[in-house]
Amino acid sequence: MDHVMVTARLSSGTRRRAVRWRCVSPSCGPARCSAPTTATPPVAWESTRQVIPFQAGGTMDCPDLKEAGKMADNNTTSVTWYNKCKRPPFVGGNRQLRGVSLRVHVMMGPYEGLYFCTVSYQRRGRPLNFTRSINLSAVNSPRLPKIPTILNPAKEQIFTVKQGE
Repeated sequence: MDHVMVTARLSSGTRRRAVRWRCVSPSCGPARCSAPTTATPPVAWESTRQVIPFQAGGTMDCPDLKEAGKMADNNTTSVTWYNKCKRPPFVGGNRQLRGVSLRVHVMMGPYEGLYFCTVSYQRRGRPLNFTRSINLSAVNSPRLPKIPTILNPAKEQIFTVKQGE
């Protein structure tokens, strides 16, 4: 396996720091990179955080896509999405592509985690690509009750039982 060293600048507010990433799996979608320290995320750019409530829907858009679209030649922009090294269609059918966005129809716990979007476009006849990551989290839905309620038996419903039956 080839190991490629990538130097990246991460912006944290006004502070910039250089991080050296070691790409360990270029065959799995966007190259999986790991820093020699415990630094995350595994791409050379800070992750965008997105929250979708459980049992609700939401749409993920690739960060910096609009800027790439402005620079691209004649609408040559395309987006490829990845989650756990897989491309759509994802298992379960609750996540699907809608144009260049990724739509989550019904948010569930297994859908949490890092999603990668790779934007490809041409500028002045040259192919260009960049990859961004979105850390998707699920939260309690404001529509769902938080206190459990007993549905059966009803409050006034009485069951007569005999011992041993």
